[in-house]
Amino acid sequence: MNRAQLIIFGTIGVIILIAVLIIYGVIPGLREPQPEKFTLTVWGFEDDKFWKTAADNYKEKYFYVTINYVQKDPATYESDLLNALAAGSGPDVFVLNNAQIIKHKEKILPLPQDALSFNARDFKNTFFDAAAKDLITKDDDILGIPLTVETLALFYNRDFLNSANIANPPQTWEGFVDAVKKLTTYTEVGTVVRSGAALGTSANVLHAFDILSALFLQSGVEPLNRDTGKSGFRAEQPMFGIQGSAESALDFYTSFADTRKRTYSWSSFFPDSLTAFAQEKTAMMFGYPTDFQAIVEKNPHLSFDVSAFPQSANAEAATYYGRYNFETVSKQTKHRDEAWKFLLWLGENENDKAFADALNLPPARRDLVGSKPPKDYLQVFYDQVLSSKTWLIPDKDKIIPIFNEMIDSAANKSATVDAAVGRADARINNLFAPPL
Repeated sequence: MNRAQLIIFGTIGVIILIAVLIIYGVIPGLREPQPEKFTLTVWGFEDDKFWKTAADNYKEKYFYVTINYVQKDPATYESDLLNALAAGSGPDVFVLNNAQIIKHKEKILPLPQDALSFNARDFKNTFFDAAAKDLITKDDDILGIPLTVETLALFYNRDFLNSANIANPPQTWEGFVDAVKKLTTYTEVGTVVRSGAALGTSANVLHAFDILSALFLQSGVEPLNRDTGKSGFRAEQPMFGIQGSAESALDFYTSFADTRKRTYSWSSFFPDSLTAFAQEKTAMMFGYPTDFQAIVEKNPHLSFDVSAFPQSANAEAATYYGRYNFETVSKQTKHRDEAWKFLLWLGENENDKAFADALNLPPARRDLVGSKPPKDYLQVFYDQVLSSKTWLIPDKDKIIPIFNEMIDSAANKSATVDAAVGRADARINNLFAPPL
């Protein structure tokens, strides 16, 4: 080969060598620039075992992201969060309850739908309807990602139902009333010895607010109208002499603490309903999945089970009451897209199931409610997810006292049912209704 050929072949060889080195990353060239490493701080109150696994799995997929999970005390979580956000040192991602959506909406940075190719329709097709109704705004902004959901169900003492020759727990409210009559025992002077059901008061009925909310929703009453922002208690004007839907629901709830009625089975002298149930002082109570283990811890030998929340016999569709937590992104984050990308990853099928199973709760995804629960008793709660409903609670700390006063004034006869509902209606509008 002459000199010219050597130069040509030598040049080609150098070019090939450089290309190979570029391809294998030995020298920089056409390689994509490496993403800048950063940390996402996540606040919650669940055990950090799941979060450690999630953080490791996410880092394996996205090596440049470190998830720093901070487990907070549930008792001080909200105040800690508000203080941190006020100081500009809050987390990138934090958890809220569905009862805090309105209260803390201004602290949330909505999901960037175009950037992440996930829109309101995708959300509705992925998660249960109640969450979509709450977490998608009128402008189709998405405020958070739910991972689990709890619904109210009926807890019942198997031995007591057997003794009363009740083959199955009541599925309807009509059946529930009949069961309460059979299960309640009295002294000769009419004092309740064993309660048929823990229902009728506010202070010693666990989840009284939620149970009454469920009765309202089953009656077609939304305590706060989503469109107007006003109380829905008087959305319908009942005909003269006919009780309105809200009044009927309240009257039914308090009838179990009314000594003048056949349903009388509960009083303010009982301990809280969960304790009374564990101590076999009441045959039935209403609770959430998280109450199951609490009962077992109080009485490991109690023979009890869970059944679906009762419905009206003429109901066209089942209505269950739900509550849930959701993950969301702070307006203060410097990593908007990456924070929401992480939450969408958490909400994927496999990850949501792992999170729900770790907490012994039903998952929030529609395609998972037909999956096998980690515990048999959870099946009832899985079956209620898709038919669960919520109402847009403006501020639970302010609403619960209104409900408690409504219950107590009707139960102790210091006000008629109509007057109790009317007062609650006015208080809700005074506190929360938008100005005209």
